[in-house]
Amino acid sequence: MVKVESNRWDKIFWIRVVLGIISGLLSGLLKFTVPHNPKAYLGLFIALIIYFASIYYAKFTIRDIPKEERYKLVTTGMGSFILLFLFVWILYNSLEVTLFP
Repeated sequence: MVKVESNRWDKIFWIRVVLGIISGLLSGLLKFTVPHNPKAYLGLFIALIIYFASIYYAKFTIRDIPKEERYKLVTTGMGSFILLFLFVWILYNSLEVTLFP
């Protein structure tokens, strides 16, 4: 069994961490966080699109994946992506409401 070296998985993890921050900022900058905005759910769709794009990036970057490790394409960095997206999105919303009422 050939294992993919962990350096590749680390790279994908950190890419997803950065993309989580970017997607949270993008959702905030596109005003999907303003109170009483009926289209605030579109911020979640932005995060989903960015995450699925990162899956395709990982799929084309790492080609020699053993069958037992293919699930890692989806799960590596998933929790960090979600938590950082929500943290940045909520922080942006809080700062915008507080500083610019």
